[in-house]
Amino acid sequence: MKCCEKCGQELDANTGLCPKCDKKKTSINPKKFKKRYIIIPVAFLLICTIVLLCFSTCNKISVPFVSNGFEEGKIEVKHCTYNDVSYKNNELFVKSQLLITPTSDYSYNDIESAVSGYNGKIVGYIEFTNDYQVEFSEMDYDSLNSTMESLEKELNNTDIMLNRVVYQDEETDKTTIKEFEEKDKNGNWWRDAIRLTELESESNNYQEVKVGIYDTLFDTDNEDLKYAINKTDIWYNNEKEIEVSNGGMHGTNVTGFLAAKKSNDYGIDGVANNVKVFGYAYRGNTPNYHPVSIMDLKYWNAKMLAKGVKVINISAGNGELLVAAQNGSLRADYALRQVSESLGKFYRKYIDAGYEFVVVKSSGNENGYQWIHCTESKDNPYGVKIYDADSDGDIGHYTEIKDVIFEAKYDIWGAITDSKVKNRIIVVGSSSEENTRAYHSVSGERVDLYAPGERLRELTSDKPGYGTSYAAPMVSGTVALMWGVNPNIEADKIKYLLVSSATQLIEDENYQIQPDSDNVVKMYKCLLDVKGAVDRAKTYDKITPQSTENTNVSYLLGIVRIYEDGKIQYNKEDCKVSIYKNNSEETLYKELSTDEYGEFETDIESGTYIIKAETKDGTYVSDRYIIKIEANDAKYINDIYMYPNKNAQISNTSFTCDKYLVEYDNVVYYVDRDGLWRNTGKEEGELLYDCEATNIATNGEVIYYSVYHKDVTAFCKEYNQDMTWHQYDLYSYDLRTSLNSKVTSFNECGKPICYYNGKIYYTDYNDDFNGFVTGLAQSLYSYDLSTGEKEYISDKAGIVIPHGSSIYFRDMLASMDLSSAQIQCLDLTNGKVKQITSDGVSEMVLSEDNLFYTIYTYKTITGSDNHSYTKENCKVHKYNTLDGTTDIRSWAFSNCTSLNKIIMPNSVQTIGDSSFSNCSNLNEIVLSENINFMGYGSFSGLTSLKDITIPKTVKGFYNNENTAFTYLGFYGDSKISDFTIRGYKNTEAEKYANENGFRFVALDDEVDYFSYNPFEFFDKSFDEITYIFGMDYTNVYERESGLHKIICYPNTGNPYEFGFDNNTDRVKIIWIYNTSDRSVKLFDDITDKSTLVDIEKSSTSQTYEKWIGKNPSDDNNTEQHITFKLDSGFAIKFEWTSNDFNTESANRVFIMKSDSEATAPTTQPFTSSSKVDLETTITPTSSDDVTSSISTKDTASKDSTGKDNGTIQTGVVSIIIILMIALSALAIGGTAVYKRRMK
Repeated sequence: MKCCEKCGQELDANTGLCPKCDKKKTSINPKKFKKRYIIIPVAFLLICTIVLLCFSTCNKISVPFVSNGFEEGKIEVKHCTYNDVSYKNNELFVKSQLLITPTSDYSYNDIESAVSGYNGKIVGYIEFTNDYQVEFSEMDYDSLNSTMESLEKELNNTDIMLNRVVYQDEETDKTTIKEFEEKDKNGNWWRDAIRLTELESESNNYQEVKVGIYDTLFDTDNEDLKYAINKTDIWYNNEKEIEVSNGGMHGTNVTGFLAAKKSNDYGIDGVANNVKVFGYAYRGNTPNYHPVSIMDLKYWNAKMLAKGVKVINISAGNGELLVAAQNGSLRADYALRQVSESLGKFYRKYIDAGYEFVVVKSSGNENGYQWIHCTESKDNPYGVKIYDADSDGDIGHYTEIKDVIFEAKYDIWGAITDSKVKNRIIVVGSSSEENTRAYHSVSGERVDLYAPGERLRELTSDKPGYGTSYAAPMVSGTVALMWGVNPNIEADKIKYLLVSSATQLIEDENYQIQPDSDNVVKMYKCLLDVKGAVDRAKTYDKITPQSTENTNVSYLLGIVRIYEDGKIQYNKEDCKVSIYKNNSEETLYKELSTDEYGEFETDIESGTYIIKAETKDGTYVSDRYIIKIEANDAKYINDIYMYPNKNAQISNTSFTCDKYLVEYDNVVYYVDRDGLWRNTGKEEGELLYDCEATNIATNGEVIYYSVYHKDVTAFCKEYNQDMTWHQYDLYSYDLRTSLNSKVTSFNECGKPICYYNGKIYYTDYNDDFNGFVTGLAQSLYSYDLSTGEKEYISDKAGIVIPHGSSIYFRDMLASMDLSSAQIQCLDLTNGKVKQITSDGVSEMVLSEDNLFYTIYTYKTITGSDNHSYTKENCKVHKYNTLDGTTDIRSWAFSNCTSLNKIIMPNSVQTIGDSSFSNCSNLNEIVLSENINFMGYGSFSGLTSLKDITIPKTVKGFYNNENTAFTYLGFYGDSKISDFTIRGYKNTEAEKYANENGFRFVALDDEVDYFSYNPFEFFDKSFDEITYIFGMDYTNVYERESGLHKIICYPNTGNPYEFGFDNNTDRVKIIWIYNTSDRSVKLFDDITDKSTLVDIEKSSTSQTYEKWIGKNPSDDNNTEQHITFKLDSGFAIKFEWTSNDFNTESANRVFIMKSDSEATAPTTQPFTSSSKVDLETTITPTSSDDVTSSISTKDTASKDSTGKDNGTIQTGVVSIIIILMIALSALAIGGTAVYKRRMK
């Protein structure tokens, strides 16, 4: 009897249902159900199996990986022991093993089948990266290499190598000092040094971050680490050595610096308490030798990444490999490159799949040991070792490795070259308490930053520890805090933000690298700044590069900093970053400005670039930084340092001044009782200097302003009493360096006006000032910055306006009699004052180069009431500050870097010595038509000026052969490349150009185009064409798609027209107009014929075509063409607008490369036949026609790289649809049967 499992009643014998529960349909006889309705799940399973089989027999479907969490997959390895290690030909590898990394085209079964033919089997497998550890039956070194060669032929594009072995260093992070000195007992100096204590005083919330540690053993029962470590999350390469007491302290101490919570006797408190730790203990089974294979390295990395680890800390080294590789061992270098490259490709697969992680690697302690050469063996495979007096005896028996500072670029992780992987690897050196490199620390340009690594209290003992092993976890902990406070930071940016936030320079840790033969770039290393890094993380917003369809576009981000007097200045906003392409400063690619953090960012194409940075005023400039960008790359530059530009000085540019506020280049500077301020358009201004200030003047480089100093009291005879007034000092604030300093003291409240050639000009009361001001105007003075001398210039300077090399001022105060208030002008170039107006003026204001002023006149008239009245008449006058200038004084605009264009009035006749010298941004000069003399060095050092036109009136240049480099067209002792002088024949301009080797273009020449071979112009750039023909050209309408056209010498009878490809900027097509009878003779050397008739009758090897039809732009005219295709690959088309080929010469000659013919209008593409009929016009094939002609084969679509783009093949789609229909039918049928049975 069967009973219901829910209510216990007997089930119906026929239906198998419970009478009580049947209404709820909760009771069914399991056996009968299985017998009668088993078809549904079986059918479902069968269909799934068929689907899988179909997919396995078809080509694979490539679907982009989306990282939704972390997929572990299969991660298996056969760990190697010391006994498994084999040594042959200076190579250390696992016996009888190969490491195979095929492309995704090969499956597990494919590799298993391939190696089985050589008696091999897969003993280790990482599914995600497709890495296979294969072991063969007793294969020696030669057999392994032979098998490797055979497998490489069978498995295309597959990386196959020996499963190389490296020895991880023994635990050595101990000093000879047995105990800490008393001064160390009460604290850990390193916590203050990296600003960790300061950070902990703040209230920050941190999310948990998973951290992986690769080290020796771990004490999972340590009270300070229990919160972060679970025993099940620690993996071992040798389960027999789980005993922590046997060498487990190093891993525990490393974890302590990273994550310990303070509850021990020694005051150890780790950097980050927001972590969950996963560990891998590599300790081997032979003392001093801890063999690790490449597969071992990949295995534990894969295990950690599968668990979602974001920070991997590696405080382990491979010293002998590093030392031997740097010391010139080719075998060691080859092994290093092979291991690093394999590991780099392994990491790259995770990065490309979207895994967010960084690797923090200790640089090593190899500089702390005495290294010697020894006999090569399995224990010392590269012939080097650490000298041990006890076992090695007298060191005189060995050759020492001396005077070498070992560098991190020879470390396995430091040697990885893939730029995207390098962005994820942070190499850490160790520093001393004195902020110097610790004596033991491996260093070099590959070290990213330093952290404390000497006299460190360990978690497990009252003994001093040292080493980069302990510096690395401080950095790892900092990264965990950064991610904890801002989980949205991309892993690619972590290293950049970490390094760029470091503030304290490590003494003498600067490097000069030579990226090419001409340039040296300095690099400075800094101490870890935990607080700075976390603060930077908190303010960081995720950056999304501009989207682009170009798959070659990469991403560049960098930070610009100033280095001066051993200090680094950060957050240099509005610096100019120039990027030049193709390793040439002649091809500017982009020009960027830095943001508030001193950073710049941009999308960038692949190629080689020069990057230079400078402050806006040129006061600080960087070295040339050369960088190579790969396709789909990401570069982060931390070391663009700017240095004081020794050539920079304050420019003699126009100052603007006022009592309270001035505006310069869209920035407002102002003064008040609270200080000196700057506002760039934000809601609140930036306080530059805290003081009580007034009267301000600036030129955008430096600010001069008046700062209250004290109250002064003196007896005033005019008032017969003591008078008290505020006495101010003159201050300068250098906007280029943020340096604020006192210049001199005023008698009262002086007003700065401007700077010119080393002198500051200002107004102030006289030295005998006693407080009396009624009717008294201030006087005009100058102050020499180099000598400190004060010079009186003029009294009664009421209104003062600086402009260029002049200061305009009015004699009297406006409230007084204006009859003598004429405008005066101080010429700063010679110190002379001249009167501008004969009448007194009331007000004056400057607008551009015009000075507007008002003059009042008065007339007495008699009114209708017979009373006398004074009638006031006011007129506004304009004075052009440039008019009347006959000469420009020497040094007038020298070093004016903000000057970019000069248009001289025709009144100018003479230009003095060095008047415009070193105006580095001056790129356009329009000289006076009446100029007759240009002085010594008047236009020297104009690096932005490429050409100049000299009028006929110039009678002479200052000439001195010994100092010719100071002339026009020179910078220093170098000629400016491609410099052109335009002028007239038999003038001083032509003579000067010829004497100095400059290109000279005669403006009075009739251009003879036919002296050129037109075929030489093809593929020349726009710049090259304009260099040959000059700048006399006009742009024309683009009639042909993809072309930019110009007409050279458009106003002559014989213009040339060039069509440039918009993509390459190279000449693609040439037109020659109005060729007269020379249209045939022009090509005699090519056709070897003299008339068109002879050409037409010539060999068929020169294909020709004829066409007669209406002119496309004029239906009333007939147009005729004859086109020749030459063996040289060019095509020439002669065009007539007449009806007779033979009676008139061609009006236009059209030259093109034959492969460019399709771009020309109404022109038939050439074919392989000797003649082509052009009686009808042929229209180009439309894009729709092209599309419709493409074959629709059942093949997977590919992207530009040849890889499957994820499109499912047509055959597979058909199979899936059929199976889905079948599945639906079975499901519907099964449901119907079930319902019928229920009834």
